Amino acid sequence: MKQFFIFLLGCILPMVINAQVEVVEYDNNEWARKENREEIARIYYGQVDEAIANMQEKEKESVLKHDPELLFSLSLAWSLKGNANKSFNYFEKAIEQGLPVTRFMTRMPGFETLYDVKAFQKKIAPWKNRPMHGPQLGTLTGNSSKIWIRTWDESKVEVLLFADESGHEMISTDTSKTAAEDDYTTVVNVDGLNSDTRYYYRLKINGESLDSIWSMKTVPAIGQPALFKVGFGGGAAFNPEFERIWDTIAAHDIDLFLGLGDNIYSDHHTLTEVNRFCYYQRQSRAEFKRFSSSIPYLGIWDDHDFGENDSYGGPEIYEPKWKVDKLKIFKENFANPYYAHDGNPGVYFDYKIGDVQFFMLDGRYYREPSTLEEPSMLGEVQKQWLKQELLKSDATFKVIVSPVPWSYGAKGTMEGRIDTWGGYKKEREEIFSFLSENNIQGVFLLSADRHRHDVWKIERENQYPLYEFTSSRMTNIHYHKLMSDALFGYNEKNGFAVLEFNTEAQHPYVIYSVYSIDNELIQKIRVYLHQMIN
Repeated sequence: MKQFFIFLLGCILPMVINAQVEVVEYDNNEWARKENREEIARIYYGQVDEAIANMQEKEKESVLKHDPELLFSLSLAWSLKGNANKSFNYFEKAIEQGLPVTRFMTRMPGFETLYDVKAFQKKIAPWKNRPMHGPQLGTLTGNSSKIWIRTWDESKVEVLLFADESGHEMISTDTSKTAAEDDYTTVVNVDGLNSDTRYYYRLKINGESLDSIWSMKTVPAIGQPALFKVGFGGGAAFNPEFERIWDTIAAHDIDLFLGLGDNIYSDHHTLTEVNRFCYYQRQSRAEFKRFSSSIPYLGIWDDHDFGENDSYGGPEIYEPKWKVDKLKIFKENFANPYYAHDGNPGVYFDYKIGDVQFFMLDGRYYREPSTLEEPSMLGEVQKQWLKQELLKSDATFKVIVSPVPWSYGAKGTMEGRIDTWGGYKKEREEIFSFLSENNIQGVFLLSADRHRHDVWKIERENQYPLYEFTSSRMTNIHYHKLMSDALFGYNEKNGFAVLEFNTEAQHPYVIYSVYSIDNELIQKIRVYLHQMIN
Protein backbone atom coordinates (compact mmCIF):
# COMPACT_ATOMS: atom_id res chain seq x y z
CA MET A 1 0.00 0.00 0.00
CA LYS A 2 2.81 2.39 0.88
CA GLN A 3 4.55 1.83 -2.46
CA PHE A 4 1.26 2.35 -4.30
CA PHE A 5 0.69 5.66 -2.48
CA ILE A 6 4.17 6.87 -3.38
CA PHE A 7 3.67 5.87 -7.02
CA LEU A 8 0.24 7.56 -7.13
CA LEU A 9 1.48 10.74 -5.50
CA GLY A 10 4.40 10.85 -7.91
CA CYS A 11 1.98 10.65 -10.81
CA ILE A 12 -0.53 13.18 -9.53
CA LEU A 13 1.73 15.93 -8.22
CA PRO A 14 3.29 16.86 -11.58
CA MET A 15 -0.20 17.40 -12.96
CA VAL A 16 -1.30 19.82 -10.22
CA ILE A 17 0.13 22.69 -12.23
CA ASN A 18 1.60 22.11 -15.65
CA ALA A 19 3.94 25.12 -15.50
CA GLN A 20 7.40 24.74 -14.06
CA VAL A 21 8.01 26.23 -10.64
CA GLU A 22 9.60 29.63 -10.98
CA VAL A 23 12.18 29.92 -8.22
CA VAL A 24 14.09 33.11 -7.58
CA GLU A 25 17.57 32.82 -6.12
CA TYR A 26 18.24 34.54 -2.78
CA ASP A 27 21.24 34.88 -0.53
CA ASN A 28 21.44 32.68 2.55
CA ASN A 29 19.77 35.34 4.69
CA GLU A 30 16.58 34.65 2.76
CA TRP A 31 16.92 30.87 2.81
CA ALA A 32 14.44 30.24 5.62
CA ARG A 33 11.77 32.63 4.35
CA LYS A 34 11.81 32.04 0.62
CA GLU A 35 14.19 29.54 -0.87
CA ASN A 36 13.40 26.69 1.53
CA ARG A 37 9.71 27.29 0.89
CA GLU A 38 10.38 27.14 -2.84
CA GLU A 39 12.00 23.72 -2.50
CA ILE A 40 8.94 22.54 -0.57
CA ALA A 41 6.88 23.87 -3.48
CA ARG A 42 9.03 21.93 -5.96
CA ILE A 43 8.39 18.77 -3.96
CA TYR A 44 4.64 19.23 -4.15
CA TYR A 45 4.76 20.18 -7.81
CA GLY A 46 6.35 16.76 -8.36
CA GLN A 47 9.93 17.95 -8.97
CA VAL A 48 11.36 15.95 -6.06
CA ASP A 49 14.70 15.02 -7.66
CA GLU A 50 15.37 18.63 -8.61
CA ALA A 51 14.50 19.78 -5.08
CA ILE A 52 16.88 17.21 -3.57
CA ALA A 53 19.69 18.25 -5.89
CA ASN A 54 19.20 21.91 -5.03
CA MET A 55 19.09 21.26 -1.29
CA GLN A 56 22.11 18.97 -1.31
CA GLU A 57 24.08 21.76 -2.96
CA LYS A 58 22.92 24.08 -0.18
CA GLU A 59 23.90 21.45 2.37
CA LYS A 60 27.53 21.79 1.28
CA GLU A 61 27.56 25.44 2.34
CA SER A 62 28.90 26.01 5.84
CA VAL A 63 26.12 28.47 6.67
CA LEU A 64 23.38 25.94 5.94
CA LYS A 65 25.12 22.62 6.58
CA HIS A 66 23.36 22.19 9.92
CA ASP A 67 20.25 24.25 9.17
CA PRO A 68 17.29 22.36 10.68
CA GLU A 69 14.83 23.71 8.11
CA LEU A 70 16.97 22.37 5.27
CA LEU A 71 17.26 19.01 7.03
CA PHE A 72 13.48 18.90 7.51
CA SER A 73 12.87 19.51 3.82
CA LEU A 74 15.37 16.83 2.80
CA SER A 75 13.69 14.35 5.16
CA LEU A 76 10.36 15.08 3.47
CA ALA A 77 11.80 14.73 -0.03
CA TRP A 78 13.47 11.38 0.67
CA SER A 79 10.34 10.07 2.41
CA LEU A 80 8.30 10.95 -0.65
CA LYS A 81 10.78 9.02 -2.79
CA GLY A 82 10.32 6.01 -0.51
CA ASN A 83 13.84 6.06 0.95
CA ALA A 84 13.14 5.43 4.64
CA ASN A 85 16.79 5.33 5.73
CA LYS A 86 17.71 8.72 4.27
CA SER A 87 14.47 10.29 5.48
CA PHE A 88 15.03 9.04 9.03
CA ASN A 89 18.68 10.11 8.92
CA TYR A 90 17.71 13.68 8.08
CA PHE A 91 14.98 13.54 10.73
CA GLU A 92 17.58 12.66 13.37
CA LYS A 93 19.92 15.40 12.16
CA ALA A 94 17.13 17.99 12.30
CA ILE A 95 16.24 16.99 15.86
CA GLU A 96 19.90 17.21 16.87
CA GLN A 97 19.93 20.77 15.48
CA GLY A 98 17.00 21.79 17.66
CA LEU A 99 13.90 21.18 15.56
CA PRO A 100 11.15 19.82 17.84
CA VAL A 101 10.03 16.23 17.27
CA THR A 102 6.46 17.48 16.91
CA ARG A 103 7.47 19.37 13.76
CA PHE A 104 7.49 15.99 11.98
CA MET A 105 4.08 15.05 13.39
CA THR A 106 1.87 17.37 11.34
CA ARG A 107 0.69 14.88 8.71
CA MET A 108 2.33 16.65 5.79
CA PRO A 109 1.68 14.56 2.64
CA GLY A 110 4.77 12.56 1.74
CA PHE A 111 5.91 11.69 5.25
CA GLU A 112 4.12 8.31 5.16
CA THR A 113 7.39 6.45 4.49
CA LEU A 114 9.03 8.04 7.53
CA TYR A 115 5.97 7.31 9.69
CA ASP A 116 6.35 3.58 8.95
CA VAL A 117 9.89 3.48 10.39
CA LYS A 118 9.85 1.70 13.77
CA ALA A 119 12.64 3.89 15.14
CA PHE A 120 10.60 6.96 14.23
CA GLN A 121 7.49 5.54 15.90
CA LYS A 122 9.52 4.94 19.06
CA LYS A 123 10.87 8.49 18.93
CA ILE A 124 7.44 10.12 18.71
CA ALA A 125 5.70 7.86 21.25
CA PRO A 126 6.20 10.25 24.23
CA TRP A 127 4.76 13.14 22.20
CA LYS A 128 1.51 11.61 20.95
CA ASN A 129 -0.58 13.07 23.77
CA ARG A 130 1.09 16.46 23.65
CA PRO A 131 0.17 19.54 21.61
CA MET A 132 1.74 19.55 18.18
CA HIS A 133 1.02 23.29 18.19
CA GLY A 134 -0.54 25.51 20.81
CA PRO A 135 -2.15 26.11 23.15
CA GLN A 136 -2.88 29.41 21.42
CA LEU A 137 -5.31 31.98 22.78
CA GLY A 138 -7.86 33.35 20.36
CA THR A 139 -10.93 35.47 21.06
CA LEU A 140 -10.88 36.59 24.68
CA THR A 141 -13.79 38.55 26.13
CA GLY A 142 -14.75 39.72 29.58
CA ASN A 143 -16.34 36.36 30.35
CA SER A 144 -15.01 33.77 27.89
CA SER A 145 -11.96 32.50 26.04
CA LYS A 146 -11.17 30.45 22.95
CA ILE A 147 -8.14 28.19 23.23
CA TRP A 148 -6.77 26.65 20.01
CA ILE A 149 -4.71 23.46 19.77
CA ARG A 150 -3.40 20.93 17.22
CA THR A 151 -2.77 17.25 18.08
CA TRP A 152 -1.17 14.20 16.42
CA ASP A 153 -4.35 12.12 16.14
CA GLU A 154 -7.99 12.94 16.63
CA SER A 155 -7.96 13.53 20.37
CA LYS A 156 -10.08 14.62 23.28
CA VAL A 157 -8.75 17.94 24.60
CA GLU A 158 -9.69 19.19 28.05
CA VAL A 159 -8.89 22.64 29.48
CA LEU A 160 -8.62 22.80 33.27
CA LEU A 161 -9.02 26.32 34.65
CA PHE A 162 -7.47 27.50 37.92
CA ALA A 163 -7.63 30.63 40.06
CA ASP A 164 -3.91 30.67 40.87
CA GLU A 165 -0.60 29.50 39.51
CA SER A 166 -0.34 26.60 41.93
CA GLY A 167 -2.95 24.73 39.92
CA HIS A 168 -4.72 23.52 43.06
CA GLU A 169 -7.93 25.54 43.05
CA MET A 170 -9.71 24.32 39.92
CA ILE A 171 -12.60 26.48 38.76
CA SER A 172 -13.98 24.59 35.77
CA THR A 173 -13.20 22.29 32.85
CA ASP A 174 -14.21 22.45 29.21
CA THR A 175 -13.63 19.85 26.48
CA SER A 176 -13.53 19.50 22.72
CA LYS A 177 -12.12 17.08 20.15
CA THR A 178 -9.61 17.68 17.37
CA ALA A 179 -10.72 16.58 13.91
CA ALA A 180 -8.74 15.22 10.98
CA GLU A 181 -10.87 17.26 8.58
CA ASP A 182 -9.67 20.42 10.39
CA ASP A 183 -6.01 19.40 10.24
CA TYR A 184 -6.25 17.91 13.73
CA THR A 185 -7.16 21.22 15.35
CA THR A 186 -9.94 22.34 17.64
CA VAL A 187 -10.98 25.35 19.68
CA VAL A 188 -12.02 24.85 23.30
CA ASN A 189 -14.53 27.46 24.47
CA VAL A 190 -14.16 28.41 28.13
CA ASP A 191 -17.11 30.34 29.56
CA GLY A 192 -18.21 31.80 32.91
CA LEU A 193 -15.13 33.97 33.50
CA ASN A 194 -14.89 37.36 35.18
CA SER A 195 -13.70 40.41 33.27
CA ASP A 196 -10.20 41.86 33.67
CA THR A 197 -9.07 38.82 35.67
CA ARG A 198 -6.02 36.57 35.37
CA TYR A 199 -6.58 32.82 35.19
CA TYR A 200 -4.30 29.82 34.84
CA TYR A 201 -4.93 26.73 32.76
CA ARG A 202 -3.65 23.25 32.05
CA LEU A 203 -4.40 20.73 29.32
CA LYS A 204 -5.42 17.10 29.26
CA ILE A 205 -5.11 15.21 25.97
CA ASN A 206 -6.85 11.85 25.83
CA GLY A 207 -6.97 11.89 29.62
CA GLU A 208 -3.22 12.48 30.03
CA SER A 209 -2.40 15.64 32.00
CA LEU A 210 0.35 17.97 30.88
CA ASP A 211 2.75 19.38 33.45
CA SER A 212 2.85 22.88 31.93
CA ILE A 213 0.60 25.60 33.28
CA TRP A 214 -0.20 28.72 31.26
CA SER A 215 -1.93 31.98 32.12
CA MET A 216 -4.44 34.28 30.45
CA LYS A 217 -6.10 37.54 31.41
CA THR A 218 -9.65 38.39 30.37
CA VAL A 219 -10.26 41.82 28.89
CA PRO A 220 -12.30 44.69 30.39
CA ALA A 221 -16.07 44.29 30.20
CA ILE A 222 -17.71 45.45 26.97
CA GLY A 223 -19.07 48.98 27.12
CA GLN A 224 -17.11 50.02 30.21
CA PRO A 225 -14.40 52.74 30.24
CA ALA A 226 -11.03 51.07 30.63
CA LEU A 227 -7.25 51.15 30.37
CA PHE A 228 -5.69 48.45 28.17
CA LYS A 229 -3.03 47.80 25.54
CA VAL A 230 -3.30 46.24 22.09
CA GLY A 231 -0.27 45.23 20.04
CA PHE A 232 -0.40 44.98 16.26
CA GLY A 233 1.75 44.41 13.22
CA GLY A 234 2.11 42.69 9.88
CA GLY A 235 4.95 41.50 7.69
CA ALA A 236 5.76 38.44 9.80
CA ALA A 237 7.67 36.22 7.37
CA PHE A 238 9.36 33.23 8.99
CA ASN A 239 12.97 34.23 9.68
CA PRO A 240 14.63 32.31 12.55
CA GLU A 241 16.99 35.17 13.43
CA PHE A 242 14.02 37.47 14.09
CA GLU A 243 11.58 35.07 15.76
CA ARG A 244 12.72 36.47 19.11
CA ILE A 245 10.38 39.40 18.46
CA TRP A 246 7.53 37.32 19.93
CA ASP A 247 9.30 37.32 23.31
CA THR A 248 9.83 41.08 23.04
CA ILE A 249 6.11 41.62 22.40
CA ALA A 250 5.08 39.31 25.24
CA ALA A 251 7.17 41.33 27.70
CA HIS A 252 4.80 44.29 27.21
CA ASP A 253 1.90 42.59 28.98
CA ILE A 254 -0.55 43.57 26.26
CA ASP A 255 -4.19 42.47 26.39
CA LEU A 256 -4.46 41.51 22.72
CA PHE A 257 -2.37 41.21 19.58
CA LEU A 258 -3.74 41.82 16.08
CA GLY A 259 -1.95 40.28 13.10
CA LEU A 260 -2.76 42.59 10.17
CA GLY A 261 -1.83 40.31 7.30
CA ASP A 262 1.24 38.69 5.79
CA ASN A 263 1.25 36.70 9.02
CA ILE A 264 3.06 34.06 6.98
CA TYR A 265 4.46 34.15 3.44
CA SER A 266 3.17 31.07 1.67
CA ASP A 267 2.39 32.50 -1.81
CA HIS A 268 1.76 29.56 -4.26
CA HIS A 269 -1.99 30.13 -4.00
CA THR A 270 -3.00 26.67 -5.29
CA LEU A 271 -0.61 24.65 -3.10
CA THR A 272 -2.40 24.10 0.21
CA GLU A 273 0.53 21.97 1.40
CA VAL A 274 2.88 24.97 1.23
CA ASN A 275 0.30 27.15 2.98
CA ARG A 276 0.09 24.69 5.88
CA PHE A 277 3.88 24.22 5.91
CA CYS A 278 4.35 27.95 6.55
CA TYR A 279 1.91 27.90 9.48
CA TYR A 280 3.70 24.86 10.93
CA GLN A 281 7.04 26.66 10.79
CA ARG A 282 5.78 29.57 12.88
CA GLN A 283 3.67 27.56 15.29
CA SER A 284 6.59 25.23 16.07
CA ARG A 285 8.82 28.04 17.32
CA ALA A 286 9.27 28.20 21.09
CA GLU A 287 9.11 32.02 21.03
CA PHE A 288 5.74 32.04 19.30
CA LYS A 289 4.40 29.33 21.60
CA ARG A 290 5.32 31.36 24.69
CA PHE A 291 3.71 34.46 23.21
CA SER A 292 0.46 32.96 21.90
CA SER A 293 -0.24 30.77 24.94
CA SER A 294 -0.70 33.85 27.13
CA ILE A 295 -1.75 36.68 24.77
CA PRO A 296 -4.86 36.43 22.58
CA TYR A 297 -3.88 36.50 18.92
CA LEU A 298 -6.44 37.44 16.27
CA GLY A 299 -5.72 38.05 12.62
CA ILE A 300 -6.74 39.09 9.14
CA TRP A 301 -4.83 38.26 5.98
CA ASP A 302 -3.12 40.07 3.14
CA ASP A 303 -1.74 39.00 -0.22
CA HIS A 304 1.10 36.68 0.89
CA ASP A 305 -1.00 34.58 3.26
CA PHE A 306 -4.06 34.80 1.00
CA GLY A 307 -2.47 34.13 -2.39
CA GLU A 308 0.50 35.68 -4.09
CA ASN A 309 1.84 39.21 -4.36
CA ASP A 310 -0.99 41.76 -4.91
CA SER A 311 -3.47 38.90 -5.37
CA TYR A 312 -7.25 39.24 -5.41
CA GLY A 313 -10.09 36.75 -5.07
CA GLY A 314 -12.88 38.40 -7.07
CA PRO A 315 -16.58 38.96 -6.29
CA GLU A 316 -17.77 35.33 -6.38
CA ILE A 317 -18.25 33.62 -3.02
CA TYR A 318 -16.89 30.19 -3.96
CA GLU A 319 -14.76 30.92 -7.02
CA PRO A 320 -11.91 30.51 -7.65
CA LYS A 321 -11.74 27.36 -5.56
CA TRP A 322 -8.23 28.07 -4.29
CA LYS A 323 -9.45 30.99 -2.21
CA VAL A 324 -12.06 28.76 -0.56
CA ASP A 325 -9.27 26.31 0.32
CA LYS A 326 -7.13 29.13 1.66
CA LEU A 327 -9.98 30.37 3.84
CA LYS A 328 -10.43 26.90 5.31
CA ILE A 329 -6.73 26.74 6.21
CA PHE A 330 -6.81 30.21 7.74
CA LYS A 331 -9.77 29.19 9.90
CA GLU A 332 -7.84 26.09 11.00
CA ASN A 333 -5.07 28.30 12.38
CA PHE A 334 -6.87 31.21 14.06
CA ALA A 335 -9.61 31.41 16.69
CA ASN A 336 -11.23 34.65 15.55
CA PRO A 337 -14.74 35.60 16.77
CA TYR A 338 -16.42 34.61 13.46
CA TYR A 339 -15.76 34.24 9.73
CA ALA A 340 -19.02 34.93 7.93
CA HIS A 341 -21.84 37.44 7.87
CA ASP A 342 -25.18 36.90 6.17
CA GLY A 343 -23.84 33.87 4.30
CA ASN A 344 -20.84 35.84 3.08
CA PRO A 345 -17.63 34.12 4.28
CA GLY A 346 -14.29 35.82 4.69
CA VAL A 347 -11.74 37.03 7.21
CA TYR A 348 -13.62 40.05 8.57
CA PHE A 349 -15.14 40.56 12.00
CA ASP A 350 -15.60 43.05 14.81
CA TYR A 351 -14.11 42.78 18.29
CA LYS A 352 -14.80 44.82 21.42
CA ILE A 353 -12.69 45.58 24.46
CA GLY A 354 -14.20 47.92 27.02
CA ASP A 355 -15.67 50.82 25.08
CA VAL A 356 -13.38 50.38 22.06
CA GLN A 357 -14.48 48.49 18.94
CA PHE A 358 -12.25 47.10 16.19
CA PHE A 359 -13.62 46.53 12.68
CA MET A 360 -11.28 44.04 11.01
CA LEU A 361 -11.48 44.03 7.22
CA ASP A 362 -10.81 41.35 4.60
CA GLY A 363 -9.08 43.16 1.76
CA ARG A 364 -8.49 40.07 -0.43
CA TYR A 365 -11.30 37.53 -0.61
CA TYR A 366 -13.72 39.73 -2.62
CA ARG A 367 -11.20 42.18 -4.05
CA GLU A 368 -11.33 43.06 -7.74
CA PRO A 369 -8.23 44.13 -9.70
CA SER A 370 -7.44 47.82 -9.33
CA THR A 371 -7.20 48.09 -13.11
CA LEU A 372 -11.02 48.06 -13.39
CA GLU A 373 -12.82 51.36 -13.80
CA GLU A 374 -14.55 51.21 -10.38
CA PRO A 375 -13.04 48.29 -8.50
CA SER A 376 -14.09 47.09 -5.06
CA MET A 377 -11.69 45.89 -2.40
CA LEU A 378 -14.30 44.73 0.11
CA GLY A 379 -17.22 43.49 -1.95
CA GLU A 380 -20.75 44.79 -1.44
CA VAL A 381 -21.82 42.55 1.45
CA GLN A 382 -18.72 43.22 3.57
CA LYS A 383 -19.01 46.94 2.88
CA GLN A 384 -22.64 47.01 3.99
CA TRP A 385 -21.69 44.99 7.08
CA LEU A 386 -19.06 47.61 7.95
CA LYS A 387 -21.55 50.45 7.55
CA GLN A 388 -24.21 48.72 9.64
CA GLU A 389 -21.77 47.90 12.43
CA LEU A 390 -20.45 51.47 12.49
CA LEU A 391 -24.00 52.81 12.73
CA LYS A 392 -24.81 50.50 15.64
CA SER A 393 -21.58 51.17 17.50
CA ASP A 394 -21.61 53.22 20.69
CA ALA A 395 -17.86 52.72 21.25
CA THR A 396 -15.76 55.68 22.36
CA PHE A 397 -13.07 54.76 19.84
CA LYS A 398 -13.91 52.97 16.60
CA VAL A 399 -10.87 51.46 14.90
CA ILE A 400 -11.19 50.45 11.24
CA VAL A 401 -8.44 47.98 10.40
CA SER A 402 -7.22 47.30 6.85
CA PRO A 403 -4.41 45.00 5.71
CA VAL A 404 -3.20 47.70 3.28
CA PRO A 405 -2.61 51.45 3.76
CA TRP A 406 -5.45 53.94 3.52
CA SER A 407 -3.15 56.88 2.78
CA TYR A 408 -2.47 57.45 -0.91
CA GLY A 409 1.14 58.40 -0.27
CA ALA A 410 2.08 55.10 1.37
CA LYS A 411 2.91 53.24 -1.84
CA GLY A 412 3.31 54.07 -5.50
CA THR A 413 1.96 52.37 -8.61
CA MET A 414 3.45 49.04 -9.69
CA GLU A 415 3.04 47.88 -13.28
CA GLY A 416 -0.19 49.83 -13.69
CA ARG A 417 -1.84 48.40 -10.57
CA ILE A 418 -2.22 50.01 -7.15
CA ASP A 419 -2.53 47.51 -4.31
CA THR A 420 -3.39 49.99 -1.52
CA TRP A 421 -6.58 52.04 -1.13
CA GLY A 422 -5.02 54.34 -3.72
CA GLY A 423 -6.28 51.87 -6.31
CA TYR A 424 -9.80 51.91 -4.80
CA LYS A 425 -10.36 55.62 -4.34
CA LYS A 426 -14.10 55.65 -5.00
CA GLU A 427 -14.76 52.93 -2.44
CA ARG A 428 -12.52 54.61 0.13
CA GLU A 429 -14.37 57.87 -0.43
CA GLU A 430 -17.69 56.05 -0.03
CA ILE A 431 -16.62 54.79 3.39
CA PHE A 432 -15.24 58.15 4.52
CA SER A 433 -18.35 59.98 3.26
CA PHE A 434 -20.50 57.51 5.19
CA LEU A 435 -18.67 58.52 8.36
CA SER A 436 -19.36 62.19 7.64
CA GLU A 437 -23.00 61.79 6.58
CA ASN A 438 -23.83 59.80 9.69
CA ASN A 439 -21.76 61.91 12.09
CA ILE A 440 -19.74 58.90 13.26
CA GLN A 441 -17.20 60.13 15.78
CA GLY A 442 -14.04 58.73 17.34
CA VAL A 443 -12.75 56.86 14.26
CA PHE A 444 -9.13 56.18 13.46
CA LEU A 445 -7.42 53.73 11.13
CA LEU A 446 -4.88 50.88 11.32
CA SER A 447 -3.02 49.20 8.47
CA ALA A 448 0.06 47.16 7.56
CA ASP A 449 1.65 45.90 4.28
CA ARG A 450 4.57 48.38 3.97
CA HIS A 451 7.70 47.07 5.69
CA ARG A 452 8.05 50.00 8.06
CA HIS A 453 6.08 51.89 10.72
CA ASP A 454 4.16 55.08 9.81
CA VAL A 455 1.73 57.66 11.11
CA TRP A 456 -0.47 59.46 8.60
CA LYS A 457 -3.07 62.20 8.94
CA ILE A 458 -5.80 62.14 6.30
CA GLU A 459 -7.45 65.56 6.14
CA ARG A 460 -11.17 65.78 5.32
CA GLU A 461 -13.08 68.91 4.37
CA ASN A 462 -15.25 70.18 7.25
CA GLN A 463 -14.57 66.95 9.19
CA TYR A 464 -12.09 65.77 11.76
CA PRO A 465 -8.96 64.21 10.24
CA LEU A 466 -8.49 60.44 10.18
CA TYR A 467 -5.27 59.33 11.83
CA GLU A 468 -3.72 56.18 10.40
CA PHE A 469 -1.24 54.11 12.40
CA THR A 470 0.71 51.41 10.60
CA SER A 471 3.16 48.67 11.54
CA SER A 472 4.44 45.96 9.22
CA ARG A 473 8.04 45.03 9.66
CA MET A 474 7.87 42.39 12.35
CA THR A 475 10.23 39.69 11.07
CA ASN A 476 10.89 40.57 7.44
CA ILE A 477 14.50 41.04 6.37
CA HIS A 478 14.02 43.78 3.77
CA TYR A 479 12.29 47.11 4.36
CA HIS A 480 10.50 49.75 2.32
CA LYS A 481 11.71 53.33 2.05
CA LEU A 482 10.29 56.10 4.21
CA MET A 483 7.67 58.39 2.68
CA SER A 484 8.09 62.14 3.00
CA ASP A 485 4.38 62.91 3.52
CA ALA A 486 4.05 60.75 6.64
CA LEU A 487 3.99 62.41 10.07
CA PHE A 488 6.38 59.72 11.26
CA GLY A 489 8.25 56.81 9.72
CA TYR A 490 10.71 54.18 10.91
CA ASN A 491 12.29 51.29 9.04
CA GLU A 492 15.73 50.68 10.55
CA LYS A 493 14.95 47.60 12.67
CA ASN A 494 12.25 45.00 12.90
CA GLY A 495 9.55 46.04 15.31
CA PHE A 496 5.89 46.25 16.26
CA ALA A 497 3.37 48.77 17.54
CA VAL A 498 1.34 49.08 20.74
CA LEU A 499 -1.88 51.05 21.20
CA GLU A 500 -2.52 52.16 24.77
CA PHE A 501 -6.15 53.15 25.34
CA ASN A 502 -7.37 55.23 28.28
CA THR A 503 -11.09 55.91 28.13
CA GLU A 504 -11.32 56.46 31.90
CA ALA A 505 -9.48 59.79 31.61
CA GLN A 506 -11.33 63.08 31.59
CA HIS A 507 -10.05 63.47 28.06
CA PRO A 508 -9.87 59.92 26.59
CA TYR A 509 -6.85 59.19 24.43
CA VAL A 510 -4.90 56.53 22.57
CA ILE A 511 -1.10 56.34 22.46
CA TYR A 512 0.62 54.75 19.46
CA SER A 513 4.10 53.47 20.33
CA VAL A 514 6.66 51.77 18.10
CA TYR A 515 9.20 49.39 19.64
CA SER A 516 12.15 47.75 17.94
CA ILE A 517 12.83 44.02 18.15
CA ASP A 518 15.40 44.95 20.83
CA ASN A 519 12.64 46.63 22.88
CA GLU A 520 13.84 50.16 22.15
CA LEU A 521 11.07 52.76 22.24
CA ILE A 522 11.30 54.44 18.83
CA GLN A 523 8.33 56.80 18.94
CA LYS A 524 5.27 57.59 21.03
CA ILE A 525 2.36 59.66 19.71
CA ARG A 526 -0.75 60.52 21.73
CA VAL A 527 -4.04 61.43 20.06
CA TYR A 528 -7.05 62.57 22.08
CA LEU A 529 -10.68 61.75 21.44
CA HIS A 530 -11.49 65.43 20.99
CA GLN A 531 -9.19 65.36 17.93
CA MET A 532 -11.48 62.69 16.44
CA ILE A 533 -14.80 64.46 16.82
CA ASN A 534 -16.36 67.42 15.05
